[in-house]
Amino acid sequence: MKRLASCVHGKDNNLSFLRLVASWAVLLSHAWPIARGAGTPQPLEEATGWTLGEVAVWMFFLVSGLLIAASWERRPQVGSFLRARALRLFPALLASIALVALVMGPLVSALPLGEYLGHRGTWSFVARNWTLVQPQYTLPGVFEQNPYPTVEGSIWTLWHEVVCYLGILGAGLAGLLQRRRTTLLLILAYALGLSWIGRTPDVLLHPRLDQSLRLAVPFALGTAASSSACTAASPSACTAASASACAAASPSACTAASPSACTAASPSACTAAGAPAPVATPA
Repeated sequence: MKRLASCVHGKDNNLSFLRLVASWAVLLSHAWPIARGAGTPQPLEEATGWTLGEVAVWMFFLVSGLLIAASWERRPQVGSFLRARALRLFPALLASIALVALVMGPLVSALPLGEYLGHRGTWSFVARNWTLVQPQYTLPGVFEQNPYPTVEGSIWTLWHEVVCYLGILGAGLAGLLQRRRTTLLLILAYALGLSWIGRTPDVLLHPRLDQSLRLAVPFALGTAASSSACTAASPSACTAASASACAAASPSACTAASPSACTAASPSACTAAGAPAPVATPA
């Protein structure tokens, strides 16, 4: 039986659409207080206590948990995993920071170009946001009259994303990603413990730690979902299947290396038919 992680490999799914919907939800949620004033409650917040933006961020972390767990299952190697995560995150982050600080910032800043480029805040924006340790969300003279003079505010989630990446690495090395029931029980215990902490006024956590703990819940649920059964029966889904699952079905069949020969719906079916096993693809 294939795992869901093997069926979401590639672009033959609706995950990109879900992330697009979540992005629109974040924009709408942010537009509400800007248009109606700071502190104005949003409709969903009045009904549930959560803003539309918060729900959208949970969706992002749920999808991320599914995909990052699938990445580990395809290549369960520490070096490959860390390299894939770094290449996924930092090139785009650096490009975004440079574009905002050095191209868009000078165009919209109220300061003259020379003063803007010579301002300490311009370069601390680049340095601090690149490391993600203490992000800076303002640039000199940029949007200072807006209700929320925030620049590049969306990167606040990246620190928590990195923490979740390390959690996947630890869980993978401990073998928890291969034990679905154990993983689900641990997530349930974690959620209950977090709920208890939230209801105990004597327990005070650093705001960043508190946020990481909360965002880890949807990420962990996505990770658990990656271990769920997948019923897709397309050749492309089979070729992305877990090599370890195929080896469990028939170790001898996994000595081959031709993904195109695998046309059945599951690794076990492939090996039962004598077809070569699917080869895990890079993250």
